[in-house]
Amino acid sequence: MFSKTLFEDNYFVENLTYEDFEIIPRLFARVGDAEKIAFTDSIQYLYMKTQNSIMTKAFNEHDLDILKIIDSGKEYINENIPECNSAYLAKSIAGTFGLYRKALWNNAPQEVLILVFEKLNLMTKRLNVHNVCTKKEILVFLLVKLGRKKSKFLIKIITRILNQL
Repeated sequence: MFSKTLFEDNYFVENLTYEDFEIIPRLFARVGDAEKIAFTDSIQYLYMKTQNSIMTKAFNEHDLDILKIIDSGKEYINENIPECNSAYLAKSIAGTFGLYRKALWNNAPQEVLILVFEKLNLMTKRLNVHNVCTKKEILVFLLVKLGRKKSKFLIKIITRILNQL
């Protein structure tokens, strides 16, 4: 839940896939000292899978929007809320891994698969092994270390399992 005041003069970008990913850093940067951000590790959020949603439709070129969003968001975080770098990296890895799984599952062109895998490789190199990592970060790190070709089978299994949930 977000305070309505965070959205004053702060809008979703039109015609952009993953628009929520794009606006979150700007919303967090507006939170002042008097306001609070609360979190829980309790799983109480469910996705409703609908036809033609980003999550369920086949891969298309607009899905690559997330890579541009991550790059610009990283710059924004560095300039405005650098204390959120590790959280943004975790979210970026999760989003890019979701894109890679989708592209792999839908037999996207090889150049797309190579591009997205290389982005994952660069992101996992930025992980600080001395800090706490999420389970997804650890999983992606291990899959990237296996390499694109060796990890393909495991990623397809993971995708099949997640698609059945």
